[in-house]
Amino acid sequence: MRFFVGSRVGIAACALVILGVAVFSTVTDPHGGMSPTLLAVMVVQAAALVVRPTAPVPVWIICLAGYIAVGVAGEWAGGAAAMCQVALLNLALARGGRPLAVAAVITFLVVYAVVLSYEPPGSLPGIGFTMIAWTIGAAGFGVALRARRDQVAAAEDRARWAVETREAEAQRRVAEERLRIARDLHDVLGHHVAVIRLHTGLARRSVRSDPDRAETALREAESAGQAVLREMAGMLQVLREPGQGDTAGPAPGLADLDPLVATLRSGGMDVTVERDGDPGRVPDLVGLTAYRVVQELLTNARRHGSGPVALAVRVTGDAVVIRSSNPASVDGRLATSGHGLIGMRERVRATGGHLEILEGDGTFTVCATLPLQPEGATPR
Repeated sequence: MRFFVGSRVGIAACALVILGVAVFSTVTDPHGGMSPTLLAVMVVQAAALVVRPTAPVPVWIICLAGYIAVGVAGEWAGGAAAMCQVALLNLALARGGRPLAVAAVITFLVVYAVVLSYEPPGSLPGIGFTMIAWTIGAAGFGVALRARRDQVAAAEDRARWAVETREAEAQRRVAEERLRIARDLHDVLGHHVAVIRLHTGLARRSVRSDPDRAETALREAESAGQAVLREMAGMLQVLREPGQGDTAGPAPGLADLDPLVATLRSGGMDVTVERDGDPGRVPDLVGLTAYRVVQELLTNARRHGSGPVALAVRVTGDAVVIRSSNPASVDGRLATSGHGLIGMRERVRATGGHLEILEGDGTFTVCATLPLQPEGATPR
């Protein structure tokens, strides 16, 4: 609430002032009562305060002018003076500092100057102290109300900012989760589809010349298809039941590279693996990221490369270094961009590592360095 007098409390205050002055006039002068001039002026003052509280300075001037008019008419103007104090309170709610101090001084001087015209000299000191108390009280009460109002507004702003920040953070996390799910889907589906294509192609080529080999290849393709269904079921379970992700099974790591490579080898892909270091020192987050990077490297090599793939996985003192080299495709389809490589970059960057992609002399090489103390959020 910006202005006190515009509220129902302010309207009640104006009504109480008029009623109090009427009662006081009746008690002190039973025969005369409240003069019509004073009543008319106070009604005008109250109307200005109620109708236009958002223009505190003009309303304050109107109230002072009405008070002066009553005093010039030679009548008791105490009631109009009280309305001037209410106008000063309303002004204090809107203005502070020097403007309020100037208005308070002017209010006191005008009120006291009019009092000098009709009050006996002996009562002037007491009336002066009373006017000072009224003026300071009105201005001080208005300042206190304004300070309280500003505190409430600041608290509301902080609460609104907290809600907006919380919503922005929730949206950011949703976006990150969608990106993570997209990366996982790309890595898992891309790898298994590549395996299925590899084995079905092998089965097609050998179905007449070597039926046993074709049957084995089809079994491998069937296993890859079942693996796709298991991975999809696990991801859907995580999406449907947040917080129940552990039921989808343990995340793969460096210990699961052998089955990954064996699946591709059984389909006819030439993969050599060189290892160095202790994989037991690798945290789960880094192990999962390393597994996904190797999975995507081999899938990329199968789709776009040609010839054998040389894979090296080394655990050093502070990082896991993964290096993959294979002959580039003769048609140049293997590029340094694409969803797979973008996903690898994002995974590696999420752990605080870096990814290098090199092309030259007909060889495509990718080197990923993952620190053993990762930074950022833990992917699934």
